[in-house]
Amino acid sequence: MGMTFKEYIKEAIKTNSEASFLCENVKSKGIDETILHTIFGLNTEERELGQAYYELSDLMKHPGATEEDLKQKFLNIVEELGDIFWYIAIAMHHLNVEPQPSPDANPDVVMPAISEWLDKAKRTLFYGADFDVEGFKQFLIDVEGAVEILAKDIAGHDMPFDMSMIDKNDPVGSVLEANVKKLRARYGEKFDSKKALERDIEQEYKAMEE
Repeated sequence: MGMTFKEYIKEAIKTNSEASFLCENVKSKGIDETILHTIFGLNTEERELGQAYYELSDLMKHPGATEEDLKQKFLNIVEELGDIFWYIAIAMHHLNVEPQPSPDANPDVVMPAISEWLDKAKRTLFYGADFDVEGFKQFLIDVEGAVEILAKDIAGHDMPFDMSMIDKNDPVGSVLEANVKKLRARYGEKFDSKKALERDIEQEYKAMEE
């Protein structure tokens, strides 16, 4: 059995940024750097995940595509799923949210809703509106469940390339473990802003497959 989400959170927070730049007046509205980091990150990763799905689907239509080409695109999907899990994990830890099943974890509904939280953050930062912290906590539970569904779905397809890095009996645990391996390859055991900006993607992908 692979890593559980509770176990994953303990690993994910090791590589969280400790940036501090918001004034106390803004924080009094319910938002802070970790929440903002999560909202920005989820928006970025959701778009990148969609692009990764599209690129794999498009490549599979080309007769000249090699098994290695397809495998790298699949690995990119695994990476993006893991990155989304990472942002969820740091926010859950920060807000003391317990991972739990959600009846509203529909990817078709939850994933597009990620952008709505960007607008809510804007309203807090620039218009002085109170941030809906409790609503955001529930959203984290919903989106974590939605990404679990996506991980299980991609692992459930038969692909014309080696998918052994994903345990079909525990695809979520496999994605979480792959993400931890990637983060360790990038940072070691602690966040470093220089390493965040100067990545060795080839090394990270190699670590994910080990």
